[in-house]
Amino acid sequence: MVAEVCLGKVGAVAAREVSRFAKNSRDWQQLVEVCRVVDTVLIDQETVYAPRQSNDRLLLGLKGSLNEYELDRLRQRSVEAPHAKARRGELLITAPVGYIKTEEQRLEKNPDRQIVCPAPHEYRTRHPTRKTSANISLTHASHATCRPGFSHLSR
Repeated sequence: MVAEVCLGKVGAVAAREVSRFAKNSRDWQQLVEVCRVVDTVLIDQETVYAPRQSNDRLLLGLKGSLNEYELDRLRQRSVEAPHAKARRGELLITAPVGYIKTEEQRLEKNPDRQIVCPAPHEYRTRHPTRKTSANISLTHASHATCRPGFSHLSR
């Protein structure tokens, strides 16, 4: 399309929202400038813009800037959304081993006995005073608790 506009074969470019043609302000300004040079009008659902007229160029520039702001704001919100869910305690990316996500996005213990690992409960009941992760891993290994994918370790 841009090549056709540059060659002057297109007299008008129509779209529902013309500022959506470009990803950023520089591309948009370049398209408006090319349309100005070859005398191609831009048409959207509101009006017809003639880039050779300074008022229309000003309006097109504002539309492009507002569009870029909207896109930037959408990107910013999409980055902030997971952080906000995490602050509320609603962010679940994947369920930890031994748990499943419900339809309400809550965690529940997995009903499959081959996946649920009883080691944390056994560890607390047998060694209530130990707190280091090294002790936990040694205790898990010595009691040969069940692990997903390692059914031969179960008692």
